[in-house]
Amino acid sequence: MRAPARVRPSRAVPSPRQDRRRQHSIGQATRGAAQPTASVRLAPHFVVDMPVARIVNPITHANWEGKGVQPDVVVPSRAALEVATVVILKRMLAIETGPARRARIAQWLRDEQ
Repeated sequence: MRAPARVRPSRAVPSPRQDRRRQHSIGQATRGAAQPTASVRLAPHFVVDMPVARIVNPITHANWEGKGVQPDVVVPSRAALEVATVVILKRMLAIETGPARRARIAQWLRDEQ
């Protein structure tokens, strides 16, 4: 689940997983801060944040600096948990073969919607 307020380079793990279709994200695009920074004091009352590395996606050979990581399902961040729950339950229902378990998953899905 994603929200624009997320600016840390922690997107380095989800971005390649999403590109390989091993992860699905729901919410809003991140703000696009891909490069880790360090604060450097230039004068007693002047500090600047400087990039100290460049994160590169091993699949696309790019990064998300300035554009953010785009979600698979775009919804307001406040609705992301509920939407993610419904998406997961629908996928579980699609692959479940046991009748009792399918009935329980279907009931959970009805309760969520």
